[in-house]
Amino acid sequence: MLSEDTINEMKQMLMKTTGVKHYNGWNNRTTFGYHSFDLMNFKVNGQRNPLERLAIMKEHVDFDGKTIIDFGCNSGGMLFHLPEISRGFGLDFNMECIKSAQCFKDKLNMNHLHFHKQDLNTFNLSDFKNQNKIPVIDIVFLLALGSWIKNWEQLYTDSLAYAETIVLETNNDTEGIPQLELFRSLNATVTLISDASLDDTTLNHGRKTYIIRK
Repeated sequence: MLSEDTINEMKQMLMKTTGVKHYNGWNNRTTFGYHSFDLMNFKVNGQRNPLERLAIMKEHVDFDGKTIIDFGCNSGGMLFHLPEISRGFGLDFNMECIKSAQCFKDKLNMNHLHFHKQDLNTFNLSDFKNQNKIPVIDIVFLLALGSWIKNWEQLYTDSLAYAETIVLETNNDTEGIPQLELFRSLNATVTLISDASLDDTTLNHGRKTYIIRK
C-alpha cells in the first residue's frame, strides 16, 4: 500500500502536467491530466481511462511478456496498467509528464518501464532500438497521435517496419483516413476494433481504434 504522503506527491506530479501546452495549443485538461490511474490504493480520474481502452485492445492483442513502445505516452497510464508486459518504453515531449511517469515507476517499483522526453518529429526508431538494446518490438501504441506530429508519416512507417503489431487510434476520420491509407499502401492489414472513444470524460467520442499488422 502507498502512504498518504506518497499518494499526495503523485497527485501533485500529475497536476503539474496540465500546465504545459503543445505547439498547437493542446494541453492536459482535467485536474490530474490525461490518464486516470487505478494502481494499488492510488486512484485518480483523468480525461481518458486506460483500463477501459485496454479491455477493448485485449480482445485482439496478447500483451503477456511483450515489449511495447508507447509514442506520446503522456504520464504513462497505458503502460502502468499493463503489469503483464516484459518491457515498456514511453516517449513524450512534455517533461512534466515524463517526470510524473518516472516518479510513479519508482514508487511502484515497476523497473521494467522506461520513460524518455522526446520530440517525435526528430525521432529515429532504429537508433532508439539499438541504444536501448531492444531485440524485438512486439507492439507500438500510436494513440490519438497523428494530429500532433508534423512528421507522422515517417514515424508510422518506421513503426510498421520494426513492430509486429500497432495499435492505432485516430483523432477523427478526416485526419485518420490518410493514416490508414499509408498503412494500406505499405501492405498492412487494418482492423477496426472500436468506433468511438467512450472513455473520454470530455465527451470527445470521435476517435477510432485499429489493429495494424504486417
